[in-house]
Amino acid sequence: MIGDSIISVDRESNLTIKGRHYKGTRVLWELLTRKDLKSKVITESDLKKYKTILEATNAYLAGFEPGNDILIVRGPKFKSD
Repeated sequence: MIGDSIISVDRESNLTIKGRHYKGTRVLWELLTRKDLKSKVITESDLKKYKTILEATNAYLAGFEPGNDILIVRGPKFKSD
């Protein structure tokens, strides 16, 4: 699960969330699963997909509920160099 949604993953590591399909790139998987990214190159496309997934699943909201507060995360993944 991500946020309030069940995800499915196919044999090529692509994701389906709420009927939308996302190509499962290495960077997208790192964004979704790691606290600290190993990838030095994060594409605009992967960031856009990541944001779309977080918004669609309410994963960035407390309790995954619309209208709740935004979760504040200060981990290394979210810091700019």
